[in-house]
Order: sequence, then structure tokens, then C-alpha cells
Amino acid sequence: METAIPDLFQSLPESVGEGRYVLQGRIGAGGVAEVYRAIDTQRDAVCAVKLLEIPLGPRRAVATRFLGEARVMSRLKHPNIPRVYEAGKHGGYYWFAMELADASVAQVVKRDGPLPVLDALRITFEVLQALAAAHEAGLVHRDVKPENVLLARDGRALLADFGIARHPEGTVPVETLPGELMGTRGYRAPEQEDDAHGVLETADLYGVAATLYTMTVGTPPSRLWEDDGSSAIPSTLDGRVASVIRRATSLEPADRYTDARAMAVAVAAAADDVCAETGAQAEGASWMERFDSLASGKTPEPAHARGLARYLPRWASRLIGG
Repeated sequence: METAIPDLFQSLPESVGEGRYVLQGRIGAGGVAEVYRAIDTQRDAVCAVKLLEIPLGPRRAVATRFLGEARVMSRLKHPNIPRVYEAGKHGGYYWFAMELADASVAQVVKRDGPLPVLDALRITFEVLQALAAAHEAGLVHRDVKPENVLLARDGRALLADFGIARHPEGTVPVETLPGELMGTRGYRAPEQEDDAHGVLETADLYGVAATLYTMTVGTPPSRLWEDDGSSAIPSTLDGRVASVIRRATSLEPADRYTDARAMAVAVAAAADDVCAETGAQAEGASWMERFDSLASGKTPEPAHARGLARYLPRWASRLIGG
């Protein structure tokens, strides 16, 4: 039996976007926001709508991060990041409509147990594609975990929930304070345990590797390093996967992969080893070709989440370029 998701809000609108998005069942909830399946009546299609009850006073930073998430996802036009269609304000809520996924990796593992190694490596590779784009834009996600890796209806892995991402300095009117703790236990890097303020992109690589661990073992990790810097990865883990995880979860950030592409190369090589063992055609070269194509592709910057700026106070409208 699945654990019930606790209610965050007392009442909800039946629709948002002047009736365009009709809310149906709730499909997820975090600490401050909820996600609903919705019908987009203009496109006659399903989507997801994320809702935040507008906070007052000192909790304004919560709204800043929520709106920053909408801004990030609307600007990062990438096949492995959920597409944002529209955003706005309805009554006491901020909301944005986005691409609907079938399930999260966390849900799949809970339902089916560990994934086949090649599937886990493919998902990991696609998350790294998304992170490469985010890092290029100056972002650090800071919360890569199975709950935030979604599987699209066509099978693509989608990296979601940029709500606590570190933005380039000065681009968002709220900053992480030195010594502030962010991220999820088991998936946050050791340096993030002490101070999320200054973490680098290598902290995200730790989260990717910890998520790969969950996909292949079937349970969340506690921590994947020892205080002396050695690995805490169990010897029973598939050697090809263990090698990737061991380096990406090194105690010292400098000992991890240098960036998302370097880790992607290692993941692709591990996938080729799996293919060779099973007699399947090697996929690593085509994976890397896709990675580099996405990294160098000159696609037009997508429009900001439509409709949001006109509803918001000046401090909030700056987030989405209004």
C-alpha cells in the first residue's frame, strides 16, 4: 500500500490560467508545493501543474525560489528538463504548467525494485545531459535524487525541481546563507552537509551517483564515503557501476569527475561493457554524440513562462524577465 501524501493546502482552485488548466488528481507534494495532473483544454492534452500558496512576510524567499524554478525550466530548453508551458497567479497561489511525466525513478524503484543495469546507466547519462546544460547556465541543482528524476511518457529521463538551485550571483533576490543546509540526506555531497552556500557542480555529480546507487541496489544510500576518504560502496554492487559511483562520490570534490561530460564518458563506457557482456550493440559512442550535439547546439532561447510577470510584484517579476 502506498503512503498517503499529506495535504499542504486547505482549499484549491478547480482550474488555473483562466480556466485553461483543469486540475485533476494530485501526483506529488514537497515541503511547500504540490503537483497536480491537469488537462490543458487549449491543447486537449494532459500536463502537470505545480502550485505554491503565496507566502507572506519573511517567507517571501519561498516564493522567490518557486518562481526562480519556473524561470530556470522555461529558459533551459532541453529534452531532459521538463518543459514549462505557462505560469501565473490564481487567487492565493502561484502556479506553473509543465510537461507531465509518467513516474519518478523513486516510484519505479519502490514498485519494481532495482532497475536493469543498462537502464540505470541510460537514465544516469540523460540526467548528466540535463546537468551539463544547467551548469553551463551557471546553476547548481543541489537536490539531485530519485524523486527529482522523472520518466517522460516517451521514456526520456527528466531532471526536475530546481527549487533550491544555486543561481549565478546577483540573478535572484535571495541567496543561500553561509552554513545553510540544503539537499536530501543520502544524496547531498559531504561538503553540502556543512554548507550549501558555496557548493560546486561536483556536488550535483555526487547526487547523480547516489541516485545511480538507488537505481541499481533498490534502496537509498546512507553515505557513500568513509571519514578516511575511502569508499563505503558494498562489494556486491556491479563492478562497472561501482567504479562510476566510487569516483563521483569521493569525499573530496577535487577527486570526483571534473564535470558532467567527464562523468558521462565514464557512464557511456560502463554501458558499452554491459552491452559487450550481453552481446548487444555498443551504445556509448552514439550516447556521446548526442551529448555533444546537445551541448553545442545553437537553439533559440525559449520564451519566458508566459503570463507570469503581469501578476507579480516588482521583486518577483525580475525573476522571469518581466
